[in-house]
Amino acid sequence: MNSISGSTILKKRNFNDLWWLYVIVLLMLLSTLISFLSSTSMDQDVPPGLFGYRFFRVSGVSMEPTIVNGSILIVKQTAPDMIQKNDIITYLCYRGQKACTTHRVIDIERLDNDRRQFITRGDGNSVKDPVPIPQDQVVGVVKQAFTANDISSGFKWIGLLAISLLIIFIYGRKFIYR
Repeated sequence: MNSISGSTILKKRNFNDLWWLYVIVLLMLLSTLISFLSSTSMDQDVPPGLFGYRFFRVSGVSMEPTIVNGSILIVKQTAPDMIQKNDIITYLCYRGQKACTTHRVIDIERLDNDRRQFITRGDGNSVKDPVPIPQDQVVGVVKQAFTANDISSGFKWIGLLAISLLIIFIYGRKFIYR
């Protein structure tokens, strides 16, 4: 009959404690991400942000082919004096049903009180927007746009990475206890 020393049992217990710690931390991060994404998908004027970034879902074709309908945008809060011609901005716009609109800056007007307003146009539109956008209405500059295909393939890679890490943890235990 094989005997197991107390130090071996202690090592196994410590590894199992660490294993559950990894699982708990992973679940906490996952629940935080899910709650953040669910709060950003609610129908509000400006969704909550994280480190100056906000997520928006595109509903419309005025920016096609550059940004497709249904895409997810990552918008970074940007100072008005940093916005340049040809930047794509998201701004508050209360025309119709939508609270926020995303269009390209085609010109910048400087007002006499050191303020700016932006002339915008959707890439799919032939004419500029009828009203200039005051700098106070700008939410930020679009930094990245993801289509549904980009997101689903990203989730596939994250899933493969998670499965790979799980396999490493499961089979790594066998190598530790040899």
